[in-house]
Amino acid sequence: MGAVVGAVLGDCISYAIGYRFKHAALRVWPLSRHTGLAVRDKQFFSRWGAWGVFFGRFIGPLRAVVPLTAGIFTMPMLLFQMANIASALVWAFVMLAPGAGLTAWAK
Repeated sequence: MGAVVGAVLGDCISYAIGYRFKHAALRVWPLSRHTGLAVRDKQFFSRWGAWGVFFGRFIGPLRAVVPLTAGIFTMPMLLFQMANIASALVWAFVMLAPGAGLTAWAK
């Protein structure tokens, strides 16, 4: 449960920073050094919408910037939170289940 809460809160904070500072956030690292990343993220959201937030949690390079750019490009908060919470639940299960299963099997 802690993994889910941590994942949701981390992405909520990132979204809030992007929403509050909008395009000023693009001038701060890592987006300032990788200017094409924000453009790709915007295209990613245009194509996938909330599914982009959901699947972005599972794609390594996008994981860190998807919530921030969702805030920058003002994705509706409710839509973002629904995708955020759903993906955190699935992500935590996928990350923790193998270890829990191996621990149970080893006993």
